[in-house]
Amino acid sequence: MKKMARAHAAAGAIFFAVLCCAAASSAYCRSRTVRDAACDQFDDAGCRSCGLPLFWRSRCVGFSLQQDASKQISYDHASLAVARAFARWSTASCAGGFASIDGRNLGPVPCGDVHFNRTGPNQNTITFRDGVWRPDDTTASTAGGGLRGETIALTTTSYSTRTGELVGADMEINSGQFKFTATGNPPPDTFDLESVLTHEVGHFLGLAHTAERAAVMYAGGETGRTLQRELKSDDLAAICEAFPADGNRPVDGAADPSGWLVSTACDPAPARGLATQCAAPSAASGCQVAHRSASPWSPLLAALMALGTVAATLRRLGRMPRFGRLRRLRRLRRRGRLGRMPRLRRLGRPARLAGPSTGPRINDYAAKKTR
Repeated sequence: MKKMARAHAAAGAIFFAVLCCAAASSAYCRSRTVRDAACDQFDDAGCRSCGLPLFWRSRCVGFSLQQDASKQISYDHASLAVARAFARWSTASCAGGFASIDGRNLGPVPCGDVHFNRTGPNQNTITFRDGVWRPDDTTASTAGGGLRGETIALTTTSYSTRTGELVGADMEINSGQFKFTATGNPPPDTFDLESVLTHEVGHFLGLAHTAERAAVMYAGGETGRTLQRELKSDDLAAICEAFPADGNRPVDGAADPSGWLVSTACDPAPARGLATQCAAPSAASGCQVAHRSASPWSPLLAALMALGTVAATLRRLGRMPRFGRLRRLRRLRRRGRLGRMPRLRRLGRPARLAGPSTGPRINDYAAKKTR
């Protein structure tokens, strides 16, 4: 991204920036169940309008900081910065009180994996990436002679596509390619961790980027500054719409005909409980199997074994006679001693599992370098 205009910029450019900001004073957007790349519909504020807005049903959500933190930031300093970032959103002043959402620190965890476990416990992790940054970062660039990501941090959310309810969120900080500080004012070449985290917590809570350049949820960040620590009017309007002080959750009519859902009591535990260890890899997540050289008979043997398995299953279900009896019945029919054979009924399809339908959604915090 381009760097932000400085005080010594031309007067005309400053005047244009002021007009832009005034026009976008209510430009906040909500993250939705349809990914940005798949949506070409926009509302009056310029926000993508496909799908349903995301929200947490509970009045609080838990998070866990990876215990190793970073070579740049200690666990204690990082934990304090995360707590302050969540507190800025939860203490937002709304009509009738404060925003009805709160973040709870569930303690350090050894795992820094980013995933949602559909069948077991989970953890909403906050992890520093001191080593190699994500290879799937689409903003990576080879400009300048080397591979370097343009993303300071990423937040990945999991949610129900039927309602928009959030069920998990993970945050990654690109500490392998950028400098951060959690104490005092940052040097000119260093990002303020608290500012970055405040932006990412907004994504964690279901907010998207805004066109309001002064807002915390604006897509750009800048080294050497702490301006994005404090919520602006655009941010306050966004969090108060998503989590009003009365505890209701405004939802799309597809989620509830009334347009509202009542929040549930504070329960910071992640979906299906808190996982304190990394989950074992499953076949669906890339478990490796040994490769053996195949013989020419392998396909035939596999087909015969599959046919035998299907036949045995059908016999157990009472849907198919044994092969010997079937052959005798066919011979009798050919000789005219048996009427028309009944057609075999097809087995019904198994019922689908009724679990939360989730899909990953990644919100980026793009880098803006000072010159």
